[in-house]
Amino acid sequence: MSNIDTLIKKLCPDGIPVKKLGEVVKFLNGRAYKKNELLDEGKYPVLRVGNFFTSEKWYYSDLELDEDKYCENGDLLYAWAASLGPMIWSGEKVIFHYHIWKLIFDESILNKQYLYHFLKNDVDEIYNSLTHSTMPHVSMANMKERLISVPPIEVQLEIVSMLDELDMYESSLMDKLEEEKCLRKEQFDAYAIRLLTGENEGKEYENVELKQIAKFSYGYTDKAKDAGSVRFIRITDIDENGFLKNNDAKYIDYSEDVEKYMLHKGDIVMARTGATYGKTLYVPNDEPAAYASFLIKISFDNSIMDNKFYWFFTRTQMYWKQANKYVSTGGQPQFNTGAIGRVCVPVPPLIEQKMICEKLEKLDTAFRKMIALLENEILLRQKELAYYRKKLLS
Repeated sequence: MSNIDTLIKKLCPDGIPVKKLGEVVKFLNGRAYKKNELLDEGKYPVLRVGNFFTSEKWYYSDLELDEDKYCENGDLLYAWAASLGPMIWSGEKVIFHYHIWKLIFDESILNKQYLYHFLKNDVDEIYNSLTHSTMPHVSMANMKERLISVPPIEVQLEIVSMLDELDMYESSLMDKLEEEKCLRKEQFDAYAIRLLTGENEGKEYENVELKQIAKFSYGYTDKAKDAGSVRFIRITDIDENGFLKNNDAKYIDYSEDVEKYMLHKGDIVMARTGATYGKTLYVPNDEPAAYASFLIKISFDNSIMDNKFYWFFTRTQMYWKQANKYVSTGGQPQFNTGAIGRVCVPVPPLIEQKMICEKLEKLDTAFRKMIALLENEILLRQKELAYYRKKLLS
């Protein structure tokens, strides 16, 4: 940071001025829309907070509005409700929604990339200050009171250069993590298929349709709550590898109606609808839990099929090729009992199934420990990077 120090001493020997955001930035609100004003097609796309971050579903409008309700390529925007944060818009002319501000400022005083970095790195501090009693949002009045260091443009450009380097480094760390996850998943898949099919031992096991060895039961319909006597397991509670998530658990109250939907350690439930259809959970413990209506419980004849053996099978491409083949894709994907019943699974002798599970369990545990260590290491690097970003921007 010596070059920055040199520039500061040269260009602002008396120190860097600190301004309120409202003194150097003008915040323009977007337009609020009623449901019937959002069209499936039209002249102008309507940029909403969902499109800002994740959603690919766009709405449109034919309304002709004042120019300050549109944003153009290169405009700096800020989502202030539900999800918070800045974005430099890259794309065609769009109408921006009420929950987004367009930021107007003098670029001879504030460099756009510098302001973007400041707003991006200020999000966590803003978010932590919110009460979260309602939808998370930051008011324009509060935003205008936030303080920003405003060094000369030359200093801002030097800071932006260093911040861009830090972002690239962090991005490369995340890319390496994803590469490692993909590599371990491929290795696990290849080894699991050899074991599950008998190829590893030079054997050939019979393939049997699930409907011949299992029964299927749809889950329970109820409204999930933050507290209750029974955990309510939903599709979103199952991660991409078929493990139960510990965060954001929801609950229902026990009743006689719930009894037949109660789960026990080792039970198998599967997502039957939506984008993550087919993902399958092996229930890890005996915590009182019931499964929701968008899940199917698969109950095997355990004299033929071991539950954990089947769960490992659902984590391989042998399973997913069949799931993708049989799913109904008209509108919302549906992978109901008729489809899951057609899936064929190899059926070794039960004693061999258990031996295969032991081997896969050891490999799976080893791989997950490796990924956890890498994730912890990256978390430490991210904390270091956050420290340097804060230091640069202050």
